[in-house]
Amino acid sequence: MSHPRLSILVVNYKRYDYLRDCLESVFNSQLSEYEVIVIDHETDELLLNNIKSSFPQVQYEATEKNAGFAAGYNRAMQLARGEYFFLLNNDTVLDRAVNNQVLDVFQRNPLVAAIQPLIVFYDNQGIINNTGLEFQFLGYAWDRGFKQHLNKYRSEKRPLLFSGAAVILNKSAIEVVGSFDPDYFLYHEDVDLALRLRNAGYFIELAPSLVVYHRYAFKAEAWRYYYLERNRWFTIIKNYPLGIILAILPAAVFMEFGVLIYSIFSGWPIEKIRSWWAIAHALPGLLKKRRIIGKIRITSRQFINGLKGGVVFQELNSPLLKFIANPLLEIYWLILSWVVMFGSVLLGIQNRKGTI
Repeated sequence: MSHPRLSILVVNYKRYDYLRDCLESVFNSQLSEYEVIVIDHETDELLLNNIKSSFPQVQYEATEKNAGFAAGYNRAMQLARGEYFFLLNNDTVLDRAVNNQVLDVFQRNPLVAAIQPLIVFYDNQGIINNTGLEFQFLGYAWDRGFKQHLNKYRSEKRPLLFSGAAVILNKSAIEVVGSFDPDYFLYHEDVDLALRLRNAGYFIELAPSLVVYHRYAFKAEAWRYYYLERNRWFTIIKNYPLGIILAILPAAVFMEFGVLIYSIFSGWPIEKIRSWWAIAHALPGLLKKRRIIGKIRITSRQFINGLKGGVVFQELNSPLLKFIANPLLEIYWLILSWVVMFGSVLLGIQNRKGTI
Protein backbone atom coordinates (compact mmCIF):
# COMPACT_ATOMS: atom_id res chain seq x y z
CA MET A 1 0.00 0.00 0.00
CA SER A 2 1.50 3.34 -1.07
CA HIS A 3 1.89 6.06 1.53
CA PRO A 4 -0.25 9.21 1.30
CA ARG A 5 1.53 12.45 0.57
CA LEU A 6 -0.35 14.37 3.27
CA SER A 7 -1.53 13.36 6.74
CA ILE A 8 -4.36 15.51 8.06
CA LEU A 9 -4.30 15.43 11.87
CA VAL A 10 -7.06 16.58 14.21
CA VAL A 11 -7.15 16.46 18.01
CA ASN A 12 -10.66 16.59 19.46
CA TYR A 13 -11.82 17.32 22.98
CA LYS A 14 -15.56 17.07 23.59
CA ARG A 15 -16.62 19.07 20.51
CA TYR A 16 -18.08 16.49 18.17
CA ASP A 17 -20.18 19.14 16.41
CA TYR A 18 -17.01 21.02 15.50
CA LEU A 19 -15.22 17.81 14.58
CA ARG A 20 -17.97 16.86 12.15
CA ASP A 21 -17.76 20.22 10.38
CA CYS A 22 -13.96 20.01 10.23
CA LEU A 23 -13.93 16.51 8.71
CA GLU A 24 -16.70 17.38 6.28
CA SER A 25 -14.68 20.34 5.02
CA VAL A 26 -11.62 18.13 4.46
CA PHE A 27 -13.57 15.69 2.29
CA ASN A 28 -15.30 18.53 0.43
CA SER A 29 -11.97 20.20 -0.41
CA GLN A 30 -9.83 19.55 -3.49
CA LEU A 31 -7.08 17.81 -1.54
CA SER A 32 -5.85 14.44 -2.79
CA GLU A 33 -3.40 11.74 -1.72
CA TYR A 34 -4.16 12.18 1.97
CA GLU A 35 -5.15 10.32 5.09
CA VAL A 36 -7.06 11.66 8.09
CA ILE A 37 -6.24 10.81 11.71
CA VAL A 38 -8.31 11.92 14.70
CA ILE A 39 -7.12 11.70 18.30
CA ASP A 40 -10.16 11.98 20.55
CA HIS A 41 -9.46 12.90 24.20
CA GLU A 42 -11.84 11.80 26.99
CA THR A 43 -13.94 9.98 24.45
CA ASP A 44 -17.70 9.82 24.54
CA GLU A 45 -18.12 6.49 22.74
CA LEU A 46 -21.68 7.16 21.60
CA LEU A 47 -20.82 10.52 20.04
CA LEU A 48 -17.58 9.27 18.51
CA ASN A 49 -19.34 6.25 16.99
CA ASN A 50 -21.78 8.66 15.38
CA ILE A 51 -18.83 10.46 13.77
CA LYS A 52 -17.28 7.15 12.70
CA SER A 53 -20.45 6.12 10.91
CA SER A 54 -20.33 9.33 8.87
CA PHE A 55 -16.59 9.22 8.16
CA PRO A 56 -15.50 5.55 8.18
CA GLN A 57 -12.37 6.31 6.13
CA VAL A 58 -10.85 8.24 9.02
CA GLN A 59 -8.43 6.60 11.46
CA TYR A 60 -9.51 7.22 15.06
CA GLU A 61 -7.76 6.77 18.38
CA ALA A 62 -9.81 7.25 21.54
CA THR A 63 -8.32 8.10 24.94
CA GLU A 64 -9.73 8.01 28.45
CA LYS A 65 -8.06 11.23 29.57
CA ASN A 66 -7.20 14.60 28.08
CA ALA A 67 -3.43 14.50 27.49
CA GLY A 68 -3.43 18.00 26.00
CA PHE A 69 -2.89 19.59 22.60
CA ALA A 70 0.82 18.81 22.35
CA ALA A 71 0.61 15.15 23.32
CA GLY A 72 -2.42 14.62 21.09
CA TYR A 73 -0.67 15.89 17.98
CA ASN A 74 2.51 14.02 18.85
CA ARG A 75 0.52 10.79 18.91
CA ALA A 76 -1.15 11.68 15.63
CA MET A 77 2.26 12.31 14.03
CA GLN A 78 3.46 8.91 15.27
CA LEU A 79 0.55 7.26 13.47
CA ALA A 80 0.88 9.38 10.31
CA ARG A 81 2.39 7.96 7.13
CA GLY A 82 2.53 11.12 5.01
CA GLU A 83 5.50 13.29 4.04
CA TYR A 84 3.72 16.33 5.46
CA PHE A 85 1.49 16.83 8.50
CA PHE A 86 -1.52 19.15 8.18
CA LEU A 87 -2.53 20.02 11.74
CA LEU A 88 -6.06 21.34 12.13
CA ASN A 89 -7.82 22.43 15.30
CA ASN A 90 -11.17 20.74 15.63
CA ASP A 91 -12.79 24.20 15.45
CA THR A 92 -11.41 24.92 11.97
CA VAL A 93 -12.95 24.43 8.54
CA LEU A 94 -11.11 24.25 5.21
CA ASP A 95 -12.09 26.39 2.26
CA ARG A 96 -13.41 24.28 -0.62
CA ALA A 97 -10.64 25.52 -2.93
CA VAL A 98 -7.80 24.09 -0.80
CA ASN A 99 -5.66 21.70 -2.88
CA ASN A 100 -2.28 19.99 -2.97
CA GLN A 101 -0.56 22.69 -5.00
CA VAL A 102 0.58 24.44 -1.82
CA LEU A 103 2.82 21.45 -1.01
CA ASP A 104 5.10 22.40 -3.92
CA VAL A 105 6.62 25.02 -1.62
CA PHE A 106 8.36 22.21 0.27
CA GLN A 107 9.78 20.83 -2.96
CA ARG A 108 11.20 24.19 -4.02
CA ASN A 109 13.09 24.79 -0.78
CA PRO A 110 14.12 22.05 1.69
CA LEU A 111 14.56 24.65 4.45
CA VAL A 112 10.82 25.32 4.58
CA ALA A 113 9.70 23.63 7.79
CA ALA A 114 6.10 24.84 7.83
CA ILE A 115 3.42 26.42 5.68
CA GLN A 116 1.15 28.88 7.44
CA PRO A 117 -2.40 29.08 6.05
CA LEU A 118 -4.38 32.29 5.90
CA ILE A 119 -6.69 31.85 8.91
CA VAL A 120 -9.88 33.91 8.94
CA PHE A 121 -12.78 34.08 11.34
CA TYR A 122 -15.47 31.48 10.77
CA ASP A 123 -18.28 33.87 11.67
CA ASN A 124 -16.84 36.82 9.74
CA GLN A 125 -14.96 35.49 6.75
CA GLY A 126 -13.84 38.93 5.60
CA ILE A 127 -11.75 39.41 8.74
CA ILE A 128 -8.37 37.80 9.48
CA ASN A 129 -7.78 35.72 12.60
CA ASN A 130 -4.05 35.33 11.88
CA THR A 131 -1.35 34.86 9.27
CA GLY A 132 1.12 33.39 11.74
CA LEU A 133 2.38 34.78 15.03
CA GLU A 134 4.25 37.88 16.10
CA PHE A 135 6.76 37.40 18.92
CA GLN A 136 8.04 39.76 21.61
CA PHE A 137 11.45 39.41 23.22
CA LEU A 138 9.99 38.46 26.63
CA GLY A 139 8.22 35.48 25.08
CA TYR A 140 4.77 36.93 24.41
CA ALA A 141 3.12 35.85 21.16
CA TRP A 142 0.02 37.12 19.38
CA ASP A 143 -1.81 36.72 16.08
CA ARG A 144 -0.33 38.55 13.10
CA GLY A 145 -2.91 40.44 11.08
CA PHE A 146 -5.54 40.05 13.83
CA LYS A 147 -8.92 41.57 12.88
CA GLN A 148 -7.60 43.18 9.71
CA HIS A 149 -9.88 43.22 6.66
CA LEU A 150 -9.01 40.44 4.26
CA ASN A 151 -9.34 42.61 1.16
CA LYS A 152 -6.90 45.18 2.62
CA TYR A 153 -4.25 42.76 3.87
CA ARG A 154 -1.32 42.66 1.47
CA SER A 155 1.56 41.26 3.56
CA GLU A 156 2.98 38.04 2.17
CA LYS A 157 6.09 38.39 4.30
CA ARG A 158 7.22 35.19 5.97
CA PRO A 159 5.78 34.91 9.49
CA LEU A 160 8.29 34.60 12.28
CA LEU A 161 6.32 31.77 13.91
CA PHE A 162 3.36 29.63 12.91
CA SER A 163 -0.04 29.26 14.58
CA GLY A 164 -0.98 25.81 15.85
CA ALA A 165 -4.61 26.45 14.90
CA ALA A 166 -3.74 25.33 11.37
CA VAL A 167 -0.31 24.56 9.92
CA ILE A 168 1.37 22.15 7.52
CA LEU A 169 4.63 20.74 8.90
CA ASN A 170 7.44 19.11 6.94
CA LYS A 171 8.02 15.67 8.45
CA SER A 172 11.74 15.77 7.64
CA ALA A 173 12.17 18.98 9.68
CA ILE A 174 10.23 17.56 12.63
CA GLU A 175 12.52 14.55 12.62
CA VAL A 176 15.47 16.93 13.03
CA VAL A 177 14.19 19.09 15.92
CA GLY A 178 11.56 16.84 17.51
CA SER A 179 7.81 17.30 17.87
CA PHE A 180 5.75 19.27 20.40
CA ASP A 181 6.79 19.34 24.05
CA PRO A 182 4.00 17.42 25.87
CA ASP A 183 4.85 19.15 29.17
CA TYR A 184 3.26 22.33 27.81
CA PHE A 185 -0.18 20.64 27.80
CA LEU A 186 -1.62 23.60 25.92
CA TYR A 187 -0.58 27.13 24.86
CA HIS A 188 2.82 28.12 23.48
CA GLU A 189 3.63 24.61 22.27
CA ASP A 190 3.44 25.99 18.73
CA VAL A 191 5.74 28.90 19.69
CA ASP A 192 8.25 26.47 21.21
CA LEU A 193 8.32 24.19 18.16
CA ALA A 194 8.49 27.10 15.72
CA LEU A 195 11.44 28.58 17.62
CA ARG A 196 13.27 25.24 17.62
CA LEU A 197 12.78 25.01 13.86
CA ARG A 198 13.96 28.61 13.41
CA ASN A 199 17.01 28.02 15.62
CA ALA A 200 17.90 25.02 13.47
CA GLY A 201 17.96 27.19 10.34
CA TYR A 202 14.46 26.47 8.98
CA PHE A 203 11.77 29.04 8.18
CA ILE A 204 8.03 29.33 7.62
CA GLU A 205 6.19 30.31 4.45
CA LEU A 206 2.79 32.00 4.31
CA ALA A 207 0.33 30.53 1.79
CA PRO A 208 -2.40 33.17 1.23
CA SER A 209 -4.30 30.81 -1.10
CA LEU A 210 -4.63 28.21 1.67
CA VAL A 211 -7.67 29.56 3.51
CA VAL A 212 -8.85 28.10 6.81
CA TYR A 213 -11.87 29.33 8.78
CA HIS A 214 -11.48 29.37 12.56
CA ARG A 215 -14.12 29.52 15.30
CA TYR A 216 -11.84 31.69 17.41
CA ALA A 217 -13.09 32.76 20.83
CA PHE A 218 -11.05 34.31 23.63
CA LYS A 219 -12.09 33.41 27.18
CA ALA A 220 -10.34 35.27 29.99
CA GLU A 221 -10.28 32.37 32.46
CA ALA A 222 -7.73 32.27 35.28
CA TRP A 223 -6.44 28.76 34.53
CA ARG A 224 -5.51 29.82 30.99
CA TYR A 225 -3.20 32.55 32.31
CA TYR A 226 -1.35 29.96 34.39
CA TYR A 227 -0.41 27.98 31.26
CA LEU A 228 0.33 31.09 29.22
CA GLU A 229 2.70 32.51 31.84
CA ARG A 230 4.35 29.22 32.73
CA ASN A 231 4.88 28.09 29.14
CA ARG A 232 6.19 31.48 28.07
CA TRP A 233 9.12 31.00 30.43
CA PHE A 234 9.50 27.35 29.47
CA THR A 235 10.05 28.59 25.91
CA ILE A 236 12.61 31.24 26.88
CA ILE A 237 14.66 28.89 29.04
CA LYS A 238 14.71 26.15 26.42
CA ASN A 239 15.29 28.14 23.25
CA TYR A 240 16.96 31.52 23.84
CA PRO A 241 20.73 31.99 23.45
CA LEU A 242 22.25 32.34 26.93
CA GLY A 243 23.53 35.85 26.21
CA ILE A 244 20.04 37.01 25.22
CA ILE A 245 18.52 35.49 28.38
CA LEU A 246 20.98 37.44 30.54
CA ALA A 247 20.42 40.62 28.56
CA ILE A 248 16.63 40.58 28.91
CA LEU A 249 16.55 39.78 32.65
CA PRO A 250 16.15 43.42 33.86
CA ALA A 251 13.21 43.92 31.51
CA ALA A 252 11.80 40.52 32.49
CA VAL A 253 11.85 41.40 36.20
CA PHE A 254 10.10 44.70 35.44
CA MET A 255 7.44 42.94 33.38
CA GLU A 256 6.92 40.15 35.92
CA PHE A 257 6.15 42.75 38.57
CA GLY A 258 3.73 44.47 36.19
CA VAL A 259 1.96 41.21 35.30
CA LEU A 260 1.64 40.34 38.99
CA ILE A 261 -0.03 43.71 39.69
CA TYR A 262 -2.33 43.18 36.70
CA SER A 263 -3.19 39.65 37.90
CA ILE A 264 -4.21 40.99 41.31
CA PHE A 265 -6.68 43.44 39.77
CA SER A 266 -7.88 40.86 37.23
CA GLY A 267 -8.48 38.04 39.70
CA TRP A 268 -5.72 35.53 38.95
CA PRO A 269 -2.76 36.29 41.30
CA ILE A 270 -2.73 32.69 42.58
CA GLU A 271 -2.27 31.40 39.03
CA LYS A 272 0.59 33.84 38.43
CA ILE A 273 2.36 32.75 41.62
CA ARG A 274 1.70 29.10 40.76
CA SER A 275 3.38 29.66 37.41
CA TRP A 276 6.57 30.82 39.19
CA TRP A 277 6.54 27.71 41.37
CA ALA A 278 5.98 25.48 38.32
CA ILE A 279 8.91 27.11 36.48
CA ALA A 280 11.23 26.64 39.46
CA HIS A 281 10.11 23.03 39.86
CA ALA A 282 10.60 22.32 36.13
CA LEU A 283 13.95 24.13 35.82
CA PRO A 284 16.23 21.02 35.99
CA GLY A 285 14.15 19.34 33.30
CA LEU A 286 14.11 22.47 31.16
CA LEU A 287 17.90 22.75 31.32
CA LYS A 288 18.17 19.09 30.32
CA LYS A 289 15.87 19.72 27.36
CA ARG A 290 17.98 22.74 26.45
CA ARG A 291 21.06 20.50 26.30
CA ILE A 292 19.20 17.90 24.23
CA ILE A 293 18.03 20.55 21.77
CA GLY A 294 21.70 21.38 21.35
CA LYS A 295 23.46 24.13 19.50
CA ILE A 296 21.49 27.07 18.15
CA ARG A 297 22.52 27.29 14.51
CA ILE A 298 21.66 30.95 14.04
CA THR A 299 23.56 33.90 15.53
CA SER A 300 22.19 36.13 18.30
CA ARG A 301 21.78 38.82 15.67
CA GLN A 302 19.68 36.50 13.53
CA PHE A 303 17.75 35.32 16.59
CA ILE A 304 16.58 38.82 17.54
CA ASN A 305 15.70 39.75 13.96
CA GLY A 306 11.95 40.20 13.72
CA LEU A 307 11.28 40.09 17.47
CA LYS A 308 9.08 42.90 18.80
CA GLY A 309 9.86 45.33 21.59
CA GLY A 310 6.34 46.13 22.79
CA VAL A 311 3.64 43.69 23.81
CA VAL A 312 0.22 43.32 22.19
CA PHE A 313 -2.54 41.76 24.27
CA GLN A 314 -5.26 41.48 21.65
CA GLU A 315 -8.20 41.40 24.05
CA LEU A 316 -6.75 43.87 26.55
CA ASN A 317 -6.70 47.67 26.30
CA SER A 318 -4.59 48.79 29.26
CA PRO A 319 -3.39 52.41 29.59
CA LEU A 320 -0.53 51.20 31.82
CA LEU A 321 0.67 48.88 29.08
CA LYS A 322 0.17 51.43 26.32
CA PHE A 323 1.66 54.51 27.96
CA ILE A 324 4.20 53.14 30.45
CA ALA A 325 5.26 49.52 29.95
CA ASN A 326 5.41 49.39 26.17
CA PRO A 327 7.40 52.64 25.64
CA LEU A 328 9.97 51.44 28.19
CA LEU A 329 10.14 47.98 26.63
CA GLU A 330 10.54 49.48 23.14
CA ILE A 331 13.47 51.65 24.31
CA TYR A 332 15.06 48.72 26.13
CA TRP A 333 14.77 46.48 23.08
CA LEU A 334 16.11 49.15 20.74
CA ILE A 335 19.22 49.57 22.89
CA LEU A 336 19.69 45.81 23.27
CA SER A 337 19.29 45.28 19.51
CA TRP A 338 21.97 47.89 18.79
CA VAL A 339 24.31 46.26 21.33
CA VAL A 340 23.84 42.84 19.73
CA MET A 341 24.31 44.21 16.23
CA PHE A 342 27.39 46.22 17.21
CA GLY A 343 28.85 43.21 19.02
CA SER A 344 28.28 41.03 15.95
CA VAL A 345 30.10 43.55 13.75
CA LEU A 346 33.05 43.69 16.16
CA LEU A 347 33.19 39.90 16.36
CA GLY A 348 33.17 39.67 12.58
CA ILE A 349 36.04 42.16 12.32
CA GLN A 350 38.06 40.24 14.91
CA ASN A 351 37.42 36.95 13.12
CA ARG A 352 38.58 38.42 9.81
CA LYS A 353 41.73 39.81 11.44
CA GLY A 354 42.42 36.41 12.93
CA THR A 355 42.42 34.81 9.49
CA ILE A 356 44.97 37.21 7.98
